[in-house]
Amino acid sequence: MWKWNSPKQITPPKSTPIQYKETSLETKTEISTWQKYENDLYKYQINYPNNWHIFTEEAKADFTDVTLENNEIAKQGGTVFWSNKDNIDYTQENKPQDFLLLGMMVYEKANTQLDDFAKLLGFTQELQSSSIIFKATNIEGKEYISLGVTEKDPRVAIIFQKDNNFYVFHLGFIGDNQENLKVMEEIVGSLSLK
Repeated sequence: MWKWNSPKQITPPKSTPIQYKETSLETKTEISTWQKYENDLYKYQINYPNNWHIFTEEAKADFTDVTLENNEIAKQGGTVFWSNKDNIDYTQENKPQDFLLLGMMVYEKANTQLDDFAKLLGFTQELQSSSIIFKATNIEGKEYISLGVTEKDPRVAIIFQKDNNFYVFHLGFIGDNQENLKVMEEIVGSLSLK
C-alpha cells in the first residue's frame, strides 16, 4: 500500500525483511556425521541422528490416489518415518512422554503451487496458519504452522516442491518443546533432492 504525503510525493511502504530458517554451518557439520537414508525411486537423501530409527516399509510404494481437502485428488507414495524410539505403534494413551515422530510423504499434483498444496493439507486461514521460508540442502520450501489439538501442540509441516512433486514432512508430538522442534528441523534441513 502506498502512502500519499502531498500532491507531488508518494512514499513506498517500508519493506519487511524476509524471515527464513536455514541450518547453520556448525549444525551442517554435525549432521554430516549422522546416518544417511537414500531413496532412489523418489530421488532424495536425508540424514538423521545416530540414536534415531527409520521405518521404511512404505518408502518405495508407488503413487496411489488420495483425496485431500475440497475433494481434490493427488497421488501419494513413498512414506517414511523417523523416531527417537524403536517402535512407532503407539496410541495417544500409551506413547512415551518423550516420543518424537517425523513422517515424510511424497505427493504428486500437477498445476499446483506450494501454498495452494498446503491449503489442500489443511493449512488454511481458518486454522490461523502461517508460514516461513525453510531452506534445506539444495531446495527451498516452507514451514507451515497452524492450530493443533491443543494450543501447546500446533500442527507443523515442512513442504518442498520440485516440479509436480511435493515432499511433505509432518513434525509430530513436538508440544511446546523448542529442542524437539530444532532436532526435527535439522533432520528436514538435511534433505537433498537428486
